[in-house]
Amino acid sequence: MQRLIQLYSKNLQRRPFTTQIVSSAVLWGIGDVLAQRVSSGDAQHHGSPSSSAAVSVEQQQQQGQLRDKTHGSTASDMDGIVPLNALDIRRALSASLYGGLFNGTIGHIWYTKLDELALAFLKHKSPFVFIGAKVFADSIVFGPLHLGAYFTCMTLMEGGSLRDVQHKMEKDFVPTFAVELTMWPLVQAINFALVPVTYQLLVVNCATVVDAGLLSWIQHQVDFSGRVKAFIHGS
Repeated sequence: MQRLIQLYSKNLQRRPFTTQIVSSAVLWGIGDVLAQRVSSGDAQHHGSPSSSAAVSVEQQQQQGQLRDKTHGSTASDMDGIVPLNALDIRRALSASLYGGLFNGTIGHIWYTKLDELALAFLKHKSPFVFIGAKVFADSIVFGPLHLGAYFTCMTLMEGGSLRDVQHKMEKDFVPTFAVELTMWPLVQAINFALVPVTYQLLVVNCATVVDAGLLSWIQHQVDFSGRVKAFIHGS
């Protein structure tokens, strides 16, 4: 593990953009694969069908029928674990492409500039104010930008239209952002407080595996907002 970190740090110094693009692409792809393996069929069994879902109900049914013909009914299917040879490769590649092109570039610039701005304006403030300001800025600036870009890029790459993007944003942006806020502020507070700046991007990328899996799962729910409301009301 130590050698991997050293290799990452060495390449980050020599080729920062390339290193961030490659590492982000790999980790986002892993996150999507994990999401598919655990809950690939979930969107087909919950919520009401919608013609503006990122993946249409007809496509979901066709994929389900194809898996049934190819693999039959297996124990792993019944347990909700999808075999590797039944994964949606296009979906995983789309997530990987988004992770590399957006997180690997915009994310790299954001965290670098965030630290520079914090040092310029808050260098003499208390550690609580310094870290708190960075976490606050990351939550209200980069968080919504990243989430909006994710829904937009993934919906379009999976064959959706701009109208589908609008529907997705109107329906799922607020509940998804609320879920994101339960994870990232704590992660970033620990990251900014304990991890040297050189390695903060690595921490973000590692946590991105969980975030990528979560967002991928939400992206492919037919009625995520409805499920959140049902959970809140205990039904």
